[in-house]
Amino acid sequence: MESNNSRTEWKKEKANLKDDPQTSIKVAYECVKKILELDTENVVSDLNVMESINNVSILRFRDLELYCADMKANSEIVKQSEDKLKKSIPMLAEIERKIDELHSIVVEMNEWSKELEVKSKRASSK
Repeated sequence: MESNNSRTEWKKEKANLKDDPQTSIKVAYECVKKILELDTENVVSDLNVMESINNVSILRFRDLELYCADMKANSEIVKQSEDKLKKSIPMLAEIERKIDELHSIVVEMNEWSKELEVKSKRASSK
């Protein structure tokens, strides 16, 4: 509806343009003014979009910053755990050595018990 009114007004002004140069200048001025207004609105709209994108990016970077801080704290905990494990390696090696000794003793005792069993059977059969 508005565009029909604009067209009608344009036709009237166009008819007047032929008659009056001052009206032609006024119409040209209004056209340039409208073009500049629309162009300015377009630029402002683009700036608003860019501002929104920047705000979203800022929020994402804040989230990443928190995530990185958590990762740093977790890496410190892991490093402390690793240090504790490194300190216990000699103790674990000593335990492993003692287990190997115990295993050797168990094997030797098992052999002795088999020998005793054989001797016991011989003694009972005599």
